[in-house]
Amino acid sequence: MGSAPVAVGGPKPRSYTQADKNRFFDALERWGSVTKAARDIGIPRPTGYDWARAAGFSAGNTKR
Repeated sequence: MGSAPVAVGGPKPRSYTQADKNRFFDALERWGSVTKAARDIGIPRPTGYDWARAAGFSAGNTKR
């Protein structure tokens, strides 16, 4: 009996396009919340926070 292969390192991270980021920032402007914007476009909340921070937004502030 053989054993099933074991995945190492978890699932492969998804890569996002500039269009995904543009949709996120449009949603962020509309909702005023990273959590709501991320949920709206279907990305993980931590990814949204990473993008917002990289764009110069601070925690709790959706204005640069």
